[in-house]
Amino acid sequence: MKQLNKIQRPLLIQVPKHPFLTKEEVDRARQNNVLIVDTRKKENVQKGFIPGSVHFENGKMLSTFMGSLIDYQQQLLIVAKEEERDDITRKLMRIGMDNIYGFVSDVHQQSLPLLSSKIVDIDGFKKYLNRSDVQLIDVRTEGEYKAGHIQGLQNIPLNTIEQDLSKIDKNKPVVLHCQSGVRAAMAYSILRKNGFENIINYSGGINDWVEKKNELVQEK
Repeated sequence: MKQLNKIQRPLLIQVPKHPFLTKEEVDRARQNNVLIVDTRKKENVQKGFIPGSVHFENGKMLSTFMGSLIDYQQQLLIVAKEEERDDITRKLMRIGMDNIYGFVSDVHQQSLPLLSSKIVDIDGFKKYLNRSDVQLIDVRTEGEYKAGHIQGLQNIPLNTIEQDLSKIDKNKPVVLHCQSGVRAAMAYSILRKNGFENIINYSGGINDWVEKKNELVQEK
């Protein structure tokens, strides 16, 4: 999905007002392999997202995550609130990611068969621990993982997960977590887009794990 931005682009001075698309325009975009990027809060995305979309929650790290994981030449259809359109456009312009086809403000008005995420709390997560028939993955950075992680979990950082798909078994349930749930939700969408179906997200992550007085192990 990622290709470095090595092409010279004209400097955009004003923030373009990209259109909000009709259902017909969204259908046409999907048929033409436009990448759908859902920037809503993870709690909203988990309840219903467009099949084939990837999730990058709008926030201070939006351009960092998208800049490291998405091909700069890829045309984008962005799911976002109407009032966030200019903010998102501006953030992406600053890194040269300006190939935006348009926006969608409400996925529920598109008459599309939406998918939902499987979420578990800490009790549900603990049921998957120490099982050989489940793959548990910590998608935080290597440094975060070494500083303290849940015993028995494999580290595949979000920024390399698409290059490391061969390390993930499609025949097993895959349980993801990160620090707070944001990166795990992004990883969930990337795996789903790449054909993984049995994915579970422990959305509380390390923050929830530690808050509830559970232990972490460190790399020696």
